[in-house]
Amino acid sequence: MPGKLINEKETTDFTNFADDFTENDLSESVSSAKHTSCTIVCGYIFVVTTLKFRYNKIGEKAVKKIFLFFTIIFSISLLFCGVVEKLANKKPMIKSVTAFPSQIGTQDTTTLKVVAEDPDGDMLSYRWDDRSKGEFVSFTEDEVKWIAPSSSGRFRIEVKVTDENGGKTTGEVFVDVIGDESPIVTLTEPIENQIITGIGYTKISANVEFQRAINRVDFSLDNDSLLFSDSVVPYEYTGWNVTSLSGEKLITARAYDSVDLNNFGEDSVHVFIEGVVPVPE
Repeated sequence: MPGKLINEKETTDFTNFADDFTENDLSESVSSAKHTSCTIVCGYIFVVTTLKFRYNKIGEKAVKKIFLFFTIIFSISLLFCGVVEKLANKKPMIKSVTAFPSQIGTQDTTTLKVVAEDPDGDMLSYRWDDRSKGEFVSFTEDEVKWIAPSSSGRFRIEVKVTDENGGKTTGEVFVDVIGDESPIVTLTEPIENQIITGIGYTKISANVEFQRAINRVDFSLDNDSLLFSDSVVPYEYTGWNVTSLSGEKLITARAYDSVDLNNFGEDSVHVFIEGVVPVPE
């Protein structure tokens, strides 16, 4: 007997059905399955208790058969509950991974920190890995110390966050390790964790120590917005307008070797800008 041909309309209807089956539908199905499993477990307890009191009335063989049947159902239900729990689990979410300071000398120490949360409220565990480049004081906490190797370079450090139901997510941070041949940069204004009133202009300045000439110093905001480049000592920027800004910001100064622009040094500080609400006239 020839098979039935599926026309275009039926194909479209099926596609729409697949599109409509969202993650919320899956969560509802999983929740329903969990309730069903729990109901079976409760029924098992009820049956076992009832058989205990009616053992003499229905006979030993009948009790054993009924007990075996519900024991099998109970075991399957427990297994199913575990599988359902895995299906319903949402993996952790990493909000940020930071290194402070992000630039250090060889065999110096920096602090690595990951901020993560779990949508299901599960307990989280952490594991850091730098592929054996440096050394961790600890590598199973959300905040750890990392000791740089004896060689300079840009090092990628990975952190894996796992919840108690096996959900995993991975983040990364980069640390620049400089030797004596790279510029040494120190931000002098503003200072770490300084609170800045969000009105007017704020000065950013940096000192640079280097054996050769400096091509320029770039001042940037949150590592993605260049504020100003200065090629003359003292290296500073007086035109940073903070009036429209608020919250935590990261200020970075990066100095480039005039001979090799791939050779640079940088320093960063965190500041907090207090937003000012305009007063109506």
